[in-house]
Amino acid sequence: MRKQLFVIALATLNISVTMAQNKPYLTKVLEYCPAPGQFIHELPLYEEGDNAETMANKCLDNLNEGNLVCLGAYGGYITVGFDHTVLNIEGEKDLLIYGNANNYNTSAEPGIVMVSVDTNRNGLPDDEWYELAGSEYGNESTIHNYEITYTRPEREDMDVTWTDNQGKSGIVKYMGIVSGSYNHAHAHYPKWIESDKLSFKGARLPDNGVYNEEAGMWIMKPYAYGYADNLYSKEGCGFDISWAVNSQGEKVHLSGIDFVRIYTAVNQQIGGGVGEISTEISDVQDLHPSAVSITEKGKRLTSIYYQNGELIIESETNSHVYLYNTQGLLLTQWQHESGNRSTSLNMEKGIYIIRIGNKIQKIHVE
Repeated sequence: MRKQLFVIALATLNISVTMAQNKPYLTKVLEYCPAPGQFIHELPLYEEGDNAETMANKCLDNLNEGNLVCLGAYGGYITVGFDHTVLNIEGEKDLLIYGNANNYNTSAEPGIVMVSVDTNRNGLPDDEWYELAGSEYGNESTIHNYEITYTRPEREDMDVTWTDNQGKSGIVKYMGIVSGSYNHAHAHYPKWIESDKLSFKGARLPDNGVYNEEAGMWIMKPYAYGYADNLYSKEGCGFDISWAVNSQGEKVHLSGIDFVRIYTAVNQQIGGGVGEISTEISDVQDLHPSAVSITEKGKRLTSIYYQNGELIIESETNSHVYLYNTQGLLLTQWQHESGNRSTSLNMEKGIYIIRIGNKIQKIHVE
């Protein structure tokens, strides 16, 4: 049977979005590996016999109910996924990540957000990771390639010690019962993790906790943008996949992503009964769950169709063309000269993503 591609028009005004039945909320927690902290074993609740899998399931339950999950001190992370690929919609934020930062800008506990594409299609978060570069990515005080190792204490009611690759050491303080209101009288080192050493690597943001003499309290100031559990507003909790950079700090274009990882990015212990700065999250959402394609109505600039092994593009302008699979893997690219031109492609039945210039379109080959 002849494979045929629906004719698609791209233009400059009146964006419309094709609809699909995708869930806007995360549907799986693939990894939960918190660093030590006072809320570990509480958010979510640890019970004797729990392991990495059951704790991940409890995280999913918490997040589905809008409850908090604590990532602990620096480096602790969670990895989540959706029932679909989250598309990178041009000019808009794509992800929404809620924490528990207040609207007074005094309780930010910033976490860095990473994204990944399931390039090898095995459903696991084992492909390359990209950082969504927030406002402090280029801050000279941000330490990239930071590494830290925590050591399990001899007793559960002891501080957890750490050393880093900067030649420094410190503690995650055992908090016990705080002011008679919070009962953290339990192990701060994750009990279900068998190893007595726990190491993390990433970027360390500058300390954001400062003591306010006038108010007589510690304040955790938020950064401008781009971090989880940093700002209270919906706008401040939004993330654009277009912020992605690779491990060398080079900007990359991802047509969509499959996994999101969030980790605590500040290593600071502060007083006033606060303890370690630890990122908490309560929800991760796709802001465009129904988007499977973007078309623009008005003046017809480009039409695309596929038949007999040929991808035919009719365009009034010269444009670079990129063809991806639904996992975001670049399959091929070429320069399209204006006019009606065809390119020989052996496209199997399925869904592809094509980018022409700065326009992104999902296409179906049948």
